[in-house]
Amino acid sequence: MVRLRIKRFVPVFFAGICSVLTGCLSDFFAPKADMAKFYILDSVAQKQKYDIKDKVVLSPVILSGYLDRPQITTLDGSNMATMSEFNRWIELPDGMFTRNFAKCLGQNLGYENVYIYPEYPESSQTCNVRINVVKCIGALGGELEFMTRWTLDYGGGDIQVYSFEKKISAGDGYDGYVNAISECVSEASAAIAKSISQNSKKE
Repeated sequence: MVRLRIKRFVPVFFAGICSVLTGCLSDFFAPKADMAKFYILDSVAQKQKYDIKDKVVLSPVILSGYLDRPQITTLDGSNMATMSEFNRWIELPDGMFTRNFAKCLGQNLGYENVYIYPEYPESSQTCNVRINVVKCIGALGGELEFMTRWTLDYGGGDIQVYSFEKKISAGDGYDGYVNAISECVSEASAAIAKSISQNSKKE
């Protein structure tokens, strides 16, 4: 009688274990909500308008290493930084920053005058612009430091060098942080547009 009970118990026991494991595995492999937030850089250009004769060709923007990654990087202490896995750029930042600068420059200088390399205009009056975002980082709820340098190359060794620096409140949380970056890019673009206007060939 004891042997019969054991034989009956074993299949029931393993059936129960399989049922529990199936439930656990189904929960493990079930789709889970994505907790990440994705941000896009979409600056509102300054209102300045400049009339230029040159065509502007913007090279891909150069970004600092910590900025050129999907995770948004912030300062967390004097010599420490945090890369957030749950607050990310919606695309790789290099292309996004380049198009954003081009959009703002287009609003300041006229969209018909601004190209993104490798697009190139059929014009003898061309200004090649190279932008380097040297610094763009800050603490959430603190200050954001932004610094960029750019060159205007008209060919024949005629190269002009400029820079722009700004400290701004980083606002509240990642929403405020991204808005602060957008504002800095907008103001830097206006400074770039002004420098192009001052060097533009008028004839």
